[in-house]
Amino acid sequence: MQHVAHCPASSLNFPLLRLSPSPPQLRFVTLHSLHRFHLSANTSNMAKGKRSADAKGSQKRQKKVLRDNIHGITRGCVRRMARRGGVKRISGDLYEEVRRVLKAYVEDIVRCSTAYTEYARKKTVTAADVVNALRKRGHILYGYA
Repeated sequence: MQHVAHCPASSLNFPLLRLSPSPPQLRFVTLHSLHRFHLSANTSNMAKGKRSADAKGSQKRQKKVLRDNIHGITRGCVRRMARRGGVKRISGDLYEEVRRVLKAYVEDIVRCSTAYTEYARKKTVTAADVVNALRKRGHILYGYA
């Protein structure tokens, strides 16, 4: 009669160790040897890409540094915002001033919304955080939270 010991923590109940009745020896059974499609690491079926030893998994991920994004607010964007506000002609010096004011406004909203996020001990800024930051400044936004 052969006894099979089961792992109590696992719900799969793989046989981890088998005791044979005749000589007192222990035989360990790994999960890979139980799998019927088990292939060794030296077979020709393996892809010829980078091996785990060659891959650079230990390096930390570098974040992309974003610079001069304020110039994404083009002259046309500023002109369209001014047209919506009823402005007919725009001076050339006004574009940089609008970019500076817009950057300060967005930075303040981001600062307030990240404060809401950190207070809630979250790692993701949600739409509700931005809506609350806008509400704090007196700009009520409907439809997002």
